[in-house]
Amino acid sequence: MTATLPFAGGEGMPPDRQLRAFLQAVRNMAMVCVTAKLGVADLLVEGQKNSQELAVSIGAHAETLHRLMYAMVALGYFTTDDEGKYGLTPLSEWLRSDVEGSLRPMAIFTSAKFNWDTWGNFYESVMTGQNPFSLVHGQEIYDYFLQHPNDQAIFNDMMVTGANPDPDFMLDAYDFSDIIKLVDVGGGQGQLIGPILDRYPHLTGVLFDMPTTIEQAKLAIEGQPWESRCSLEVGSYFETMPSGGLRNKVGAHGQHRRVRGQDSVELQGRCQSRRKGHRRRAATQRTRGRAGRSAHVRIARRRASH
Repeated sequence: MTATLPFAGGEGMPPDRQLRAFLQAVRNMAMVCVTAKLGVADLLVEGQKNSQELAVSIGAHAETLHRLMYAMVALGYFTTDDEGKYGLTPLSEWLRSDVEGSLRPMAIFTSAKFNWDTWGNFYESVMTGQNPFSLVHGQEIYDYFLQHPNDQAIFNDMMVTGANPDPDFMLDAYDFSDIIKLVDVGGGQGQLIGPILDRYPHLTGVLFDMPTTIEQAKLAIEGQPWESRCSLEVGSYFETMPSGGLRNKVGAHGQHRRVRGQDSVELQGRCQSRRKGHRRRAATQRTRGRAGRSAHVRIARRRASH
């Protein structure tokens, strides 16, 4: 096995300096996340502003914000001029909320207290074997979300904009032409099933997720050309799965885990589909997409029992 550097840009550095920089990187991450949550990049879209102007718009403490922005300039996220006004760089462009593929929701999720506290309890998880989220919050994450809709909204925004791959990779790698019905389990707001239904007009689909997510999905799919072919179902895949026929599962990322005494497949962008006479279950396979770029699909076929 070949050792890899703990962070990008550490080539040529002595191992102790690599490790030191890696351990200190959490500070940089925290600053990026706070800047994202404050919406600084959005405020600079129309022009440069100084820290006082930003503080007034945000409602933040001007001197502390100035120190934060000074550090962010040193990290390459913003520019500054002789008048102390800040501007965007290619890095901070990705913290804007109005750009496609924005990483702002991922940054907000990363530093959200319910997530941050979980990672702070990782040592206890390793020592006890217990789920770190449950150790901190006293319940499973999806049960927690049912009682904390604001935190679930943060998680959903991250999943929609930051965690899902380009669906074109999957569409290039997997042929859905002989499938009748597609069920996207834990499909969020339809960011994965939508492009599939759009490309294959003969398909019908089911979007299956938790109640608050489905409410958001209603708005997200409204007016889409495939809206009439996609029904919405509320539920939790930890407890039940949508009914109806034989299923396929195709996803972008996934891991097998034991859940409540049953074998479950946790897939980000879980797709199930019905097809006569066959069932495809999840298994990871790397497939090359167009222009030599990689796509991940999970394809493993088995005969269905009658």
